[in-house]
Amino acid sequence: MRKILLLGAAFLPLAACQTYTMQEESYPPSLQLQTEPAPESGESILDEIEPPTDLLSGGEAGRPPPPPSVTVRGYRFHDHRAGDASGRFLGDLDAAIAVCDEAAYNAARERWLARTYEAEAQERRSTAVDAAWADSAAKRAQDAAELERLYRERPRYPFPCPPRTAALPTTVADWALATAGWAAIEIPVTGIGFQRPYGGDERFALETDDKIEVRRLGVEASFQWSGFYPTLVGLEYGQGDGGTAGEVPAGTGIDTGIVFNALSPAGSSGFNVGDRGSQNVTDTELDYWHLYAKAFLPFQGPVRPFVYADYLRSETRHDMSYFYEGTGGGFVYRVEQDRMQTIEDQAFGGGIGLLLSRRFGRRWEMHALGSVGGLFRESELDSREHNRANFGPLSDQDFVIERRRSADGFGITGTLALGVEYRVSPRLSLGLGAHVTTLEEVGAVYNPQSGDEVYFDGREVDLMSGRATSWGGQVALRYRFGAQPIWGP
Repeated sequence: MRKILLLGAAFLPLAACQTYTMQEESYPPSLQLQTEPAPESGESILDEIEPPTDLLSGGEAGRPPPPPSVTVRGYRFHDHRAGDASGRFLGDLDAAIAVCDEAAYNAARERWLARTYEAEAQERRSTAVDAAWADSAAKRAQDAAELERLYRERPRYPFPCPPRTAALPTTVADWALATAGWAAIEIPVTGIGFQRPYGGDERFALETDDKIEVRRLGVEASFQWSGFYPTLVGLEYGQGDGGTAGEVPAGTGIDTGIVFNALSPAGSSGFNVGDRGSQNVTDTELDYWHLYAKAFLPFQGPVRPFVYADYLRSETRHDMSYFYEGTGGGFVYRVEQDRMQTIEDQAFGGGIGLLLSRRFGRRWEMHALGSVGGLFRESELDSREHNRANFGPLSDQDFVIERRRSADGFGITGTLALGVEYRVSPRLSLGLGAHVTTLEEVGAVYNPQSGDEVYFDGREVDLMSGRATSWGGQVALRYRFGAQPIWGP
């Protein structure tokens, strides 16, 4: 009996090694437990266990042990390394939230996105036994899905923190965006000169362009502020021009001429050259600066409400010319009018909006935005009109009318935008977008187009208001300061 037990003890180390390599072999006789002399039949106590159990590994006899299963807050992971990483991640988040430390919360989030937790778990548990516990590809995919779900449903940092526990203000840059694009902006029109069909009403001899093509450049940046909501700040510059040219043909029964922006020194309201035609040109230039900020409210899900405030400064310049030259009675008549008018607008606005973001696959993301708000406008008009003729009263042959006007008012503005984004790398994205924006209150210049308005009604050049509508597209390049894995939520 002593010899049998000693022999069994001597084989224990060898048997332990063989537990993971012998797949189909049975237990060696030395490992059979015996409490009394062996029966003649040679059977052991292991024969009474169904199915046979390997007392060394806890698994089925002659087979490797099953991979461990780890459950973390209701999430089950087949790979214990994934469970270890998630447990430490949630622990760090809870510790940061408990003391309202946003920097620590963001640090844990960045470590998760960079897969640092998983790499550290792999280093801690990289043993020979772990290699034997390797999961199947299907289980690894299931673990990856659990990791992604855990991140999406992670505990959120409270914005803002309670005052009694709020840390010193800190700012963390999330991403930066550069844009370049094109837009067409419809603006109120004005004009120069007049034309009047026989028996009809007077209207401008030529109107300014009602649609200005604008080239746009912009930058945006997103920030995480401790004690405040996530904030986006942006600045955009746009510049463009447009123009018209045309003539009122002679001999068509249409009278033409010029209307002064106020009574002339001699008390006249303009010149009528009759059915003799004219040539007219207009040129319009527009540029603007738009500064805006959006604060996103703490709502979960794909739709994020926000409030915004913005400042818009624009300048519109109209240069217009009217020219007539004709011969009568051996005399060459000439009439010219040049108008240079500049409108400067400043608008202060604010409102609310919704941003919808949805991912498609591993690299594509769609964005849709809608906003509505109000604005307060302040406008100034600087108008200069130079009139020249070689006939009529001497005081009316060369004179200038200058006027300055100012006005203000309230209006409504709204925007709809769509965009698609492609993740080139964890930090870099390319995007395409389109938008339409309307402003119900912008400055517009009023120029009389009938001599009766000036002479009988006492009207002069003035500053009015009108609507502007913009639509266009852009390309964008986004850079993320915190690398986010493409597979991540």
